[in-house]
Order: sequence, then structure tokens, then C-alpha cells
Amino acid sequence: MHQQWKTVVAVSLLLGCVWGVFGKEVAQAQTAPTHNMQLWDAQKTDWTDGNLKNLKNSGFSVVQNGYNASLIPSRSFLDKISSYGLSYGAYVDTRYLFRSKATSTEKSVANLYVKNPDGSTNTNEFNTFNRTYQSVVARELSKLLNGIGSSKGLYKIMFNSEHGSPISYDSLTKSIAVSGGVMTSTQGIPVYARGVLTTMPSNGTDPCRFLRWFDNWGGDIAVNTLAANSARYIYPSVKTTTDPLSDDYGHGQYRKQDILQDWVRIHSAPRDPLSIAYRTERLKSDKKLTGGEIWIGPQLGTATSTASYAAPADAFEEALWLSTAFGARGSTFWGYNAIRWSNSADLDTWSRIKKYHTSLVTNTPLLLSATDTPRVVAVLLSKSNQVLSGHAYYETDNNYENFFRALLTAHVPADVLYDEDVLNGALGKYKAVFLPGFGKISADVQAKITSFQNAGGRVIVWPKCAPLYSDAQITAGKTSSTANIQNSYPYYLLPDQYRKWRQWQASLMYAKVSDLLNVRCDNPNVIMNLVTVNGTKYIVLVNDTRTYGTWCTARGYKWMEDAGLAATCNVTIVNQSRTIQVSLPAAGMKMIQY
Repeated sequence: MHQQWKTVVAVSLLLGCVWGVFGKEVAQAQTAPTHNMQLWDAQKTDWTDGNLKNLKNSGFSVVQNGYNASLIPSRSFLDKISSYGLSYGAYVDTRYLFRSKATSTEKSVANLYVKNPDGSTNTNEFNTFNRTYQSVVARELSKLLNGIGSSKGLYKIMFNSEHGSPISYDSLTKSIAVSGGVMTSTQGIPVYARGVLTTMPSNGTDPCRFLRWFDNWGGDIAVNTLAANSARYIYPSVKTTTDPLSDDYGHGQYRKQDILQDWVRIHSAPRDPLSIAYRTERLKSDKKLTGGEIWIGPQLGTATSTASYAAPADAFEEALWLSTAFGARGSTFWGYNAIRWSNSADLDTWSRIKKYHTSLVTNTPLLLSATDTPRVVAVLLSKSNQVLSGHAYYETDNNYENFFRALLTAHVPADVLYDEDVLNGALGKYKAVFLPGFGKISADVQAKITSFQNAGGRVIVWPKCAPLYSDAQITAGKTSSTANIQNSYPYYLLPDQYRKWRQWQASLMYAKVSDLLNVRCDNPNVIMNLVTVNGTKYIVLVNDTRTYGTWCTARGYKWMEDAGLAATCNVTIVNQSRTIQVSLPAAGMKMIQY
């Protein structure tokens, strides 16, 4: 097919979107189980021969550019990356692509820029429902891909989503929402930003219906999904993804993307590696609906690094095992201001990464083919709870994340659900559902929960999980070794106290569902998941046992967790009346068949 004609076809594919109805969708690539290692913001290597060689030797397979003006590089550059046995990840910021490639006429089209609630124009953002915006993105992306020919160096494209493209309060957004059946022509668009609803619809209707729809089809998603289809049409082997996981508690961000990627800060308070398991479980919730492969990793830097955000080395390694134990099939790393091997302190980070990757692909490759054994417990992370209860997104996520860390400590494998899962009948697969920190929820979601409960399902409303901890707030005068972990105010919890709080909450959670669980573990410092590989069931255990450090200000934070410790645990399989004792190395992982 002539390249110009392929570009036209790709543009027409993209413009099949009106309010979320797609034309032909290009199938996502299917591959055998592997474990890719990706360096995010790889432009910080300066693309030097030495850095590229060292990345390959450390187990990396993909270098992801994070510079928004980079777009698609030249074929010669891709060939250079490929010559080191690496693949390239391009970054396509659709805002930059439009601004740099659109004609003056295209930039002047009505409803192109975002309209603020007060009627003013936000020229930093675009209404991504605008067909001119979409057509320019598709056209220019197709040209760029046509320009590299058949180069094998390009592996993936990351589309921007970090900004989220705010709601545009104009006639275009409203008309598409009305066509989508999520509001009527007499209703106003809810005024909402970053998790805070500032106005309720005047007629008393539920604003969450519109907001859920926008989270799934609007903003960057309106163009990213279709740009991904366009890219695959021109360059069939390419995989697509977006920026890190957002906090919208909906499935839209990764719709039809091949890779669901994220990175996690485990160095900041309370310095808990379990955060990566929480984020992986959220990504798995997306994966069940949208497909794709999960890549996730901790922020770069271990305790011997000079970086202020460095995590303790064993916590860093533990986080890698936790991500894989709970379903990640790739690792992605971000964080250094410059990528170098000249400093001996940084060598510790690279060696930990290489040790993990080598052990995974050599000793436990079965884990890469594992799927979760069907679970009987779910956790609802509700968008409507956030919106209607008046919580900012960070308050809500703090509550949800603290809750999930405790649930992991309780050894209760649980699936993450969002409001749309509940509305689509997902509760019917479970025996119990936790509702963490719930205040108000939308009537349609509540009706499904009530129906589940009336049918014998167990509904467990959990108090808001918001213990006090903060790197910025911790000082000698704001901590106490004798603080009450159940209510530490006015003192901030130190890492060892936070762990005691987590275990206290875990014991309460476990009591609510213990009769539903067939596999039990007696050590709260060992984290457990249950998986199945080709019909055989396995218990996956990750060692979360560690020591605690002393007061330290040298690297930008205060109390720190020091080193992992070896541990043992007893795992009981209830229906077999059998107990297995397992020994785990520091920050280590084991798979046990049962």
C-alpha cells in the first residue's frame, strides 16, 4: 500500500471516534511470556555507547525516551539502539505534536482549546474531542512512522496522559456527552478538577455518571486510544502505552494499550514496598477489562546511592519481587537525574536489578506464566466515594493504599474493583467485598452493593485508613517511641510504628474473612499471593522482614528502614489439613506448589 494512502487510512481509522464508538480496531500483539526491563527517561544516558552497553549487560531490554519533543527518532538512531541488543520506546506528547505540526488554520478551529468553567480559554490544553485535533495527531504520527521504514529498533510508543486533559466546558463536550447518554441537554457539566467537585448539578442528578464517562473516554484517552490504533496500522509490530497510572479510579487510561506501565516511590514515608503490590493490583483491574501487559518498578536508587530519594537496597529488591508475584510481566525504572556507572554507589542499584532479573528468568520462569487463582474477596476503590464524599484525589488514594497494604499483610488475596465493574455485575464473582473509607457513593453503585448483600454477599465497610506519617513533617519533636499506634496524634508514626499499625489493621481485616480463606500464613512479615500455572496451583511468598535504622538526615529523609532479614513462616492449606514450613532469604521470594 502506498505510504501516503496508509496515512489517509490511519487518519480515517482514528476519526471513527465520536463519544467512544470505535471503527476498526487493530489487534494487539500477542507474545510468549517474557520479562522486559525498561529504563524510563533513557535520554538521561545521553545515548553514549558505554551507557547503552552497560544497560544491556545489566539486563535491560528497552530504553524509553521521556523527552516530549523527541517524537519518533531517525532510522539511523533506531539502528544504533538495536545494535546494542536494545529496543527503543518513543514518547509522543500529542499536545506537542499538534502545536509543532498543525497549520495556523487548524489551530484556529472553534472548540479546540479547553474552556474553563468560567468561560475563559485555557490555551495550554486542547479539547481532545475536537476532530481537527484528532486528525492532525493521526496524520502527523502516521508520517513519522512512515519515515522510519521497516526499522526493527522501535518497540513501543508512550502517549501522554499525565496531564489528563481537563474537562472542556463547551458545547462540543456537552453534545458528545448527550450523544453518549450520560447527561441530558438540560443538565450542566459538573465542575470538577483533580478529585474535587466544586458544583453539583442544579437538578440534583448524580454527577458521577458524567465523570465516570469522561474518565473512560475523554481527556487524553479520547485521542490516545485512537492514536494507538493508528500507530499499529502503520507499524504493526509496535506496542503502545501511556504515562503512569492516574488516580481516576476508572479503566479508561489503558484502553486498548498493549502495556500498562507505572513506577512507584518506595523511598518516601512510610517507605513501604507493599505500595508496588497495591499499584500492580490496580493495573490488573485495568488488564482484566482492557488487556495488555503490566510493567512496573520502584523508583531508581538504593541506600548506597547518593540520591536523596534512594530506598534501602533490600526494600528496593523486595519491591521487584512483589511486583512480579502479583502479576507484573515487565519492570520499568525511573528516577536518576543522570544515568551513569562511574559512581560506585550507583553500581549497587544496577547489581540489584541484574540479580533480580537473572534469578527470575533462570530460577523461577514459571512465575511469568502465572495467573491469580480465582479470588473470593474484592475491594471497591470507588470514584463516587471520592467525588461525593468531598475528598481530593490524594486523600482518597492515601486511604485506599494504606488499606490495601494492611490487607496484603493479612494474607487476603483480593481483586480491585472500580464503580463500573460493580455496575457491570462483577460482585457476583465474590463472597465478600471491602469498602475502605466509604462516605457517600452514587445511588446506582449502592443499588448493586445492596443487591449483592441481599443475595448473601458479605459487605465490609472499613474506617478511613489515614495514620499520620510524612517525611516533611517528621522532626524529633513530632515523634514518640511510645506513641499509640491506633491513634498517634499529635505524633507522626516512624516506619517501625507504621508497620505495627499495618499489622494491627491486618488482624482486624483477617477476622472478617478468615472463614473464606483456604490458604493461611502465620507471619505478617511475609506477603502471600496464590497463583496458577497450567492448572497447577502455587503459593508465592515474598519476605517483607527488616530492621529499622536510626535518625538520619544526610540523604534528605529522617528515620529509615535499614536491611532485610531472613524469615520463616508456616503456610496451612485448610482443605488438605497440611502445613508447610518455608524459609526465605532477606528480600527473597519462593514459589511453593500445593
